[in-house]
Amino acid sequence: MSDKRRKKLNSIGFAWKFLETWGVRFQQLVKYKRIHGHCNVPRHCKANMQLGKWVNNQRNTKEIMSENKRNQLNSIEFVWRLTAARPKQQRQVRPPTVEGPKKKKIKLYDNTAQEDKGAGHEAWDSHFEQLS
Repeated sequence: MSDKRRKKLNSIGFAWKFLETWGVRFQQLVKYKRIHGHCNVPRHCKANMQLGKWVNNQRNTKEIMSENKRNQLNSIEFVWRLTAARPKQQRQVRPPTVEGPKKKKIKLYDNTAQEDKGAGHEAWDSHFEQLS
């Protein structure tokens, strides 16, 4: 990413820590797999609640996740879809939930090679304007 784009994102208080957290959680998952032999961290893992929630979130965001992140998870044999181990009669039925207002998702494309030229630049600027 160019310094120009980094400065623009810094000017609106972009949360870089979020990006750093992904790498930290991925390393925790690698360690978990080394110890347990699999990547199926329980959602409410007592040893690391944050990791369990993160793993569940990765499964739910696979379709919008960057190819790089998907490849990293695939490289450690991440299981994207869990199959039920218990018969349906034993599964816990959850009450329906009420969803709050939907947040608008904005994807910032980083096309470094095409950075300040052409359609990629206008699209990036357009998304940036929506954030600020």
